Amino acid sequence: MIVDNPQQYYTAASGTVHTETYVNAGNLLYGFVPESRNTTATMTYDGVSGTLVGTAQNGAGQPRIWVYRWVYPPIGSHTLESTYSSAMTARVMRAFAFIGADTGTPDGTVVTKTGTSINKSLDVTTTKAGSYIVDCLSDTGNVLAAASGQTMLGSNSANRICSYRSAPTAGAYTNNWTGTSGANNAYAGLIFEVFAGDRHAQQYYRQQQAAL
Repeated sequence: MIVDNPQQYYTAASGTVHTETYVNAGNLLYGFVPESRNTTATMTYDGVSGTLVGTAQNGAGQPRIWVYRWVYPPIGSHTLESTYSSAMTARVMRAFAFIGADTGTPDGTVVTKTGTSINKSLDVTTTKAGSYIVDCLSDTGNVLAAASGQTMLGSNSANRICSYRSAPTAGAYTNNWTGTSGANNAYAGLIFEVFAGDRHAQQYYRQQQAAL
């Protein structure tokens, strides 16, 4: 299983809808909406609503995040869109797909965490070898930097980020984030495991990627 086309989207314009184009070659797509205040967000890809993987919120008016997924999303270039319950400025989306993922049981238990701190950590125990660990984190303003081994999406709005990393063996893992601006801020985060599919799924979707 491999990660395909990680993207980070940002717009400073105020509104309730954020629309971008995502080019997919995977059999499993994740979309992330990390926000710095309380509002509700839904997501669609090619007009199809995503399945909610998890959400976390640090109290009213505080950071909140949503993660959605699509199993067997259409291959190629399509619209990725988030819709908010109230107008937002500086809207953020993150997205990436997996090639060769398990589509029957795509992901494991979602672990959420909220608190107030400069540095953050998210813990998860994986159950299968060869999986990936995915997280998403929103802070009210502290610029966050990922620890070694985590691939971060969030350079265009670094207090609202997500990351992925491989987990070659099953067991306990911790994703760490350093608050580089030193602000002791409220945050909300979640972390979960993504399972690899069998070799036939992995071979087929690698061929799909090569054809794009």
